Amino acid sequence: AVERLDRSIIKFLIVPLEMVVPFCVLVAAVAGAGRVAVPANNVNITLHGCLLENLTHLPFCDPSRPIVERASDLTSRLTFEEKLCVMSAMGGCAVSRLGLPRYNWGVEDDHGAGIGCVNGTDGSVHCPTIFPTLSIVAASFNESLWEQIGTVIGTEMRVANNVGGLRDRDPGPNNKPIGVGGWGPNLNIQRDPRWGRNSEVPSECSFLSGKTGAAITRGIQGDPTAKYVLCLGALKHVTAYSLESWLDDTGGPNNGTKYNRFGFNGVINRHDLAETYLEQFRIAISEGNALGMMCSYSAINGTASCENEKLLNSWARGSQGFEGNVVTDCGALKMSTEPKNTSVSAAAALNSGTDLNCGKVYSSGLTQAISQNLTTVATLDASIERSFGLMMRAGYFDPLENQPYAAIPAEAVGTNASHQLAMESALQGMVLLQNEKDALPLKRGKVTAVLGPLANATLALASRYYDAVCPGPLNPKEPWAKGERPSGCIRSPLAQLQARGTVLHESGIACPNDRPGNHCVGETSQDQFGAAIAVAKKADQIVFFAGTDHSIETEGTDRQTLTLPGAQAELLAAVRAAVPTTPLTVVFLNGGAIAFDTKNADAAVEAFFPGVEGGEALACALYGETGCNRWGRLPVTIFPSSFIKNDMANMGVSSGDSGTRTYRYYSNEFGAPLFEFGSGLSLTPFTMQAGPTPPAPEVVSVNQNGSMEVVVSNTGSREGDAVVLFFWSGPPSKITTPIGMPIPTRKLVGFNRVSLEAGASATITFTATAESLALVDGNGDTQLFAGNHVVQASLGSGPSHEVGFTVKSQTMIRELIW
Repeated sequence: AVERLDRSIIKFLIVPLEMVVPFCVLVAAVAGAGRVAVPANNVNITLHGCLLENLTHLPFCDPSRPIVERASDLTSRLTFEEKLCVMSAMGGCAVSRLGLPRYNWGVEDDHGAGIGCVNGTDGSVHCPTIFPTLSIVAASFNESLWEQIGTVIGTEMRVANNVGGLRDRDPGPNNKPIGVGGWGPNLNIQRDPRWGRNSEVPSECSFLSGKTGAAITRGIQGDPTAKYVLCLGALKHVTAYSLESWLDDTGGPNNGTKYNRFGFNGVINRHDLAETYLEQFRIAISEGNALGMMCSYSAINGTASCENEKLLNSWARGSQGFEGNVVTDCGALKMSTEPKNTSVSAAAALNSGTDLNCGKVYSSGLTQAISQNLTTVATLDASIERSFGLMMRAGYFDPLENQPYAAIPAEAVGTNASHQLAMESALQGMVLLQNEKDALPLKRGKVTAVLGPLANATLALASRYYDAVCPGPLNPKEPWAKGERPSGCIRSPLAQLQARGTVLHESGIACPNDRPGNHCVGETSQDQFGAAIAVAKKADQIVFFAGTDHSIETEGTDRQTLTLPGAQAELLAAVRAAVPTTPLTVVFLNGGAIAFDTKNADAAVEAFFPGVEGGEALACALYGETGCNRWGRLPVTIFPSSFIKNDMANMGVSSGDSGTRTYRYYSNEFGAPLFEFGSGLSLTPFTMQAGPTPPAPEVVSVNQNGSMEVVVSNTGSREGDAVVLFFWSGPPSKITTPIGMPIPTRKLVGFNRVSLEAGASATITFTATAESLALVDGNGDTQLFAGNHVVQASLGSGPSHEVGFTVKSQTMIRELIW
């Protein structure tokens, strides 16, 4: 772990070494400690197979045998009823006669380990590290950072298993033990800003999403050359899932139709399927060696994802070489049974390659399915063997004394180093959208008015899909059915700004029941506008915290509009009108991008949901403190409010009856974007020019790469990070492609990030490969087309640089096996 992390630091020079070393040292110490026997009182033997003396002679307990042989032997010893039970994703059942533990595959690990706090041997309490959501993580454009985040998540998940942790903090009889695996990262596309789960996913760009997912997965699973994996990840949700519950109010032919994610059928052409809905998963499998996938609620062209043999067997296991198991999203099979019966749905899923069922369709339907010859016991056994094989790769059924990961202690959870990494993630991913009138950085010694409903946010910074953040008992109130999580350890943006100077605070939004998880962002009353305006008039500078929380967008709930909910936009406009000359910065905390009137703010920051260290990161960045001028670039397009006329249920991206989508194809049907994909500023100016080495060679083929260099210079007076994005940008007229084939305006093909002191420069090199210049044709195949291709280097704002490459002959790169 130390070698991998240090190598990534040396390569990218992004994360300060003094910040990462403590975590590396901890992992190294843990790995060393793992080479000695684990004391019996530290491990619950019911969580690990083959620890009972009367079992060690059995073939599946013999570590010297091939895993395939061991998994087959264990499966053969189960009764049929036991086989059905172990195919349950959420806890299954223990088979005590074989030392088989009750194993739970269902723990979330999208942007942090979904575990409760764990107790150290000295009684100390250690709570998991909740990172920023994947939108802000992707906005850093930093693969080394992503992998380090994954390493922390995998480590903390492994600890929870080591100490016998449970999925939920409620220690009731139905609680489920934590296995050595989780569900995440979520790599669905931010196809539409209204989708309720945009906060969970990286980007609207499948290339960026795939790179993010691959790096996080590498971190979660650990060194691919090691005997054991650190933790098992599961990419979700395969695929074409980007709608929760939405009412069509576009005025189009389906106006008034209510759509729901359960059983939603996405009509998708082969081009969009390959380029938008499969590509990110392909990258995460090939570059991240992902060992798990979750199939989605959605259907593709009439076939449910979890029952889709083309998707799971032909594409994933066949053409992509996927070696892991597949789990259903919870209830996905139940929702796809109409008008089929349970046995038909169970057989269809099993035959298509779905191994685990989060639900009861397998347990209730497979017996009859086999008796009706809809599927076979051999198919069932092969599915179980895949899951057992993964458990063995994680060290289950092997002696503990030979497993370094089995000795990682509770003290490795929620370390100072991991929290520093969480803050670094927020700093590198927040995007400075605009900065007029020198509004930022905030000025020391000045009175700051802090307004808006999310200024005092705590749990809202962490978004969702975590079990614990801070020590303490649950508060049995909403918004979560299982109780509101303790939040006393989270520092709000307001608290961090108050620590830096004189602050006058008024929300301006009425909230009679304000609490950590609910800040009344949708409240429409304007009763408190006057108090907020009065505070603004007394201030030298204003920071307005606006956005959403999970009362507005979440799993199960889509937005109907792109504008600020409730009375927030009206409050912002009223404050601007009352003090038009006072520098005003608006900070957005949100999942899906928000359309706003740019005239109502001098500076604007897109912070998404920045995690538990987001309050400190925001204050540090807003003041431009040393080490905090990091900033990312937008992983999405911020569309105008009129984009809601685009039919959300239409899954077309490159073309569609309602309109195009994403930066690659959007053609301004609903107005020009407010901010383009990849845009972003810094508090220091950067310039870019051609590098000293000319592009060479200019001809690119499958056997020959090209390259281009750019020199990036920090011409300002403070240090900062430059993010260089490389786009394929055509031009289409000079490339020979089939008539009618969709051609993107541009597409991201590479990126790099570099930290530069004031006055410093760095040379960045991009390698042009056949893959980076290839396009997806109308049949879904990826081809390198003959002609002149242009690659553009961009800093997100300001100057860009272009280089042309010539392809002499058309070559097939990859066929869509579907």
